[in-house]
Amino acid sequence: LFEKDDIAGVMSLWAEDSEWGGITEEQFYKWYVHTPYGECLTIVATDENNQIVGQEAFVPTKIYLDGEEK
Repeated sequence: LFEKDDIAGVMSLWAEDSEWGGITEEQFYKWYVHTPYGECLTIVATDENNQIVGQEAFVPTKIYLDGEEK
């Protein structure tokens, strides 16, 4: 699971391995921590040297089922 100390590795992952470029720490926290429905469950993948090589996030959301918010 993502921990606060992982932020440098996550920034490096975005800057070096995404095709669309890096993001700022502010963007990361806005997109994954301070979301409208709470913090995302964010998982980081590490290699044998404990370097972050992947990220996955499960975003909380509200759903409506039979006209009721769940």
